[in-house]
Amino acid sequence: MNDEILREKARQAIRSGKLPTRKPARRLGGLGRGGVCAVCGERLTPTQMEIEIEFNRHGSTPGLDTHQLHPRCFAAWEFEIHSRLDQGSISSRDPRDPYHLPPGAAAVEAD
Repeated sequence: MNDEILREKARQAIRSGKLPTRKPARRLGGLGRGGVCAVCGERLTPTQMEIEIEFNRHGSTPGLDTHQLHPRCFAAWEFEIHSRLDQGSISSRDPRDPYHLPPGAAAVEAD
């Protein structure tokens, strides 16, 4: 899949709310465990690398959400959120985002 298609799929995942618009609280990498990539929808096989991203969910149903992505899909998603933040079309503290931090909360994000 080419980069433009992956970026469009990442935009769709963001628009649909499947993936949030902020940095994950934690990133992990390793071999695929058979899950489905949150961007492209293809299976992550044990012979492929996967990146797992974790988000602390706030609001009425707090918890931890995890998403698995291929490295290229992760890069496409990350490019899209940074691009949108730079353009001002999204905010990392948008209250419509279930992952946003409530006012006064401190962010704990991965570097």
